[in-house]
Amino acid sequence: MADTPNLDQIIELMNKALTDNSFKQLVFVSFKPVKNQFKPDDALFDKILKLVEYVDTNREIFKLLTKIEKINVKVFGEYERKILQSKQSQIKYQRYKAINQLIEYLQKYLDLDQLQSIYSYCRPNQADKTVTDIEKMVTQLDRPFQTYSPLIKFVVQVKEQFAELNQSLENWLSQYGDLFGYAKFQNITSIPHPSLPVESSESSLLIIINQQKNKLDCLELQAWLWVSEQNIHPLSINKKDSIIINVDSSGHHQHYQEISAVLTELIENSNRFLEGNSQSLRIDFFLPINLLSREDFKIEFINFQDREGMNMKIGEMYPVVFRLINILGSLYNGGLKQRWEEHWSQLKGQNLNDLIQSSLFEESNCTFKANESHTICLGYKKLSEADCRKALNHVYKRIIPVFIWVRNSFKDEMCIKNIQNIFEALDRKDIPDKIKQLPLEIQEQRVIALDEEIFNNNKEHIGHHICLLWNAPERMPPDPQKPENALMAF
Repeated sequence: MADTPNLDQIIELMNKALTDNSFKQLVFVSFKPVKNQFKPDDALFDKILKLVEYVDTNREIFKLLTKIEKINVKVFGEYERKILQSKQSQIKYQRYKAINQLIEYLQKYLDLDQLQSIYSYCRPNQADKTVTDIEKMVTQLDRPFQTYSPLIKFVVQVKEQFAELNQSLENWLSQYGDLFGYAKFQNITSIPHPSLPVESSESSLLIIINQQKNKLDCLELQAWLWVSEQNIHPLSINKKDSIIINVDSSGHHQHYQEISAVLTELIENSNRFLEGNSQSLRIDFFLPINLLSREDFKIEFINFQDREGMNMKIGEMYPVVFRLINILGSLYNGGLKQRWEEHWSQLKGQNLNDLIQSSLFEESNCTFKANESHTICLGYKKLSEADCRKALNHVYKRIIPVFIWVRNSFKDEMCIKNIQNIFEALDRKDIPDKIKQLPLEIQEQRVIALDEEIFNNNKEHIGHHICLLWNAPERMPPDPQKPENALMAF
């Protein structure tokens, strides 16, 4: 079932739902630029085709659908399921309508200054600290969420403070609230939960995936929920401490379906544990070099089921980082721990712009660059599996905490400018500790990439291909060398 709106059905809808006059009014009010493409002898159907091509190119399909729905709700109802054929596309359209209706309510009754203090109170760390208009404010709050969207908290606060919007926002919450986790918000704010001692606003789901010794066709998984250094919880999988997954010998990774079920269980258990607390969730995969370098092992794009039963890509919903399994032994046996910590400390103290602009050296036999302080490594060409293994070994030996590279599936040969653009976008944000926000910035690129694929059939956005190695000497699972923590064999 297609996630992309069916353009042929949109054309049929417009042909049936619109008259000459209503079409002219639609273009004049909402799509003026396309008017220049019309010829004097164009029939209505020809103009419809040009408008549909325009909205498809400019990613304004949902805008067009909302306008048609207002003009002729009856005919629109006949075609809605034909146009939006998947549950995901239907939900995205409803969210689009909800956002635009909310913006209309706010712009009608309030100005930006009246909302600034509420926005500051509800704003997640990755959102811009300052915004220039109400539309930007709302879109900054509409972000992927685990329990409820920051937007819900914002709407409830506005509703409580501005009586003139009380009934409108009450209706909005009733109609659209559950698309943004309103029911979960109500449960959390009305039922007391046990307090959770935390050191960070973000927890990590730590997942070790390794290949069994002498059985490379088997993957072994074990997981923990890291809340703080003193608060690390082992997570069972199918009521076991670890699980074995057989890899399809043909190389097509049919085991993804089983991994998907495991991830769904782990994420559900993690969120249940964190429910009622202010922490968000990041997912850290500890992988061996030969698995992380594989072109076809895109674990960040595996589906999992959210609480509403909807299939989502894991890297769309959560920040996902990769970590080398090799560092576990190095950190726990103390041999490299001090150097890892020194390099990580240097990285956290550096300015993002300095990281981008600092002098770079090249390895002639390996397609990547690293800055002289050895704290970050940027891939300047897409990496084949062989080159990726070389680069990851180099990063490990030189104790470089952060490595960003692009898989060989990316068509653009030179990747460094694409990566620098991500850093520059992060540098423009008015947020503290910018380097710590890099996993969220990469997640945002993946969300954009998936939208590009759905709406523009574009699979070449860098978000589909970029990888982030986050070799931090912190947020570690318990020492796997200790017998009580060792991976089980069964």
